[in-house]
Amino acid sequence: MKKIILATDFSRNAKNAIEYGIQLFGIQGVNYIIVNSFVEPKATTNVVVSMNDLLRKESIKGLKVLEHSLTEQFPSVSLDSRSLYGSIASVIEQITLDEKVYCVVAGTKGLSALERFVMGSSALDIIKNVKLPVLLVPEGSAFHSIERVALAADYHHMEQVQFLSLLIDIISEQDAELKIVHVHKSNETLNDDEASEDMKLHNMFLTLKHEICSELNTDVVRGILAFTERNEIQMLAMIARKHTFFDRLFHKSITKEMTKLSRLPYLVLQE
Repeated sequence: MKKIILATDFSRNAKNAIEYGIQLFGIQGVNYIIVNSFVEPKATTNVVVSMNDLLRKESIKGLKVLEHSLTEQFPSVSLDSRSLYGSIASVIEQITLDEKVYCVVAGTKGLSALERFVMGSSALDIIKNVKLPVLLVPEGSAFHSIERVALAADYHHMEQVQFLSLLIDIISEQDAELKIVHVHKSNETLNDDEASEDMKLHNMFLTLKHEICSELNTDVVRGILAFTERNEIQMLAMIARKHTFFDRLFHKSITKEMTKLSRLPYLVLQE
């Protein structure tokens, strides 16, 4: 049975992300682990002890309410709720040490508030510290059948391709089309190494409907934005590498025009 972690802080967008995840991955053969974490504020020892007790009780209470709501929406869903002390990233990381987890689902507040989002973002903290695929669901994203998924690719050599398996599963189960997009700053011909990486990706997705696409733009993020809008992309997958599209996308200096891109669910794959 697949185990999927659903991170929650009991906010509306976290609940929305959980509903999206359950609708995407289904209820057959899946056990969902709803995780809420809590940490004490900075204070004296006595206050911290009493605050911890209060936070734990509130966390457990919130999980019971959420679990009841979800079982009403999805009567046959398999749920396991956990209230744990620590940051959300640290408690998820601890769970993954003891159990085999398929992926993590978390909600985001969208790129319109990116500077606040980046500075202390739970979702970004999960991505940076948990070596699992993470599905980020923006606030207000409603699930519907996925027809087109884009993979923002680069030409960095991939030692292994197993980390793409979740993307393959989603595309297969949704009967979707995958568009692998490279953003080029010029019309230069691919060198041998780049052509080899393209062939590796082509072979990886050989049994699926897929297309390797090029987008001409001097800015990678703007190129991805233009591509996703023009092709009516419904989910964007990316590989979490340093100094790539991913880091650029979540840089605090990003412009307001990127809010359009923030409406897409992101599947972040850890190589």
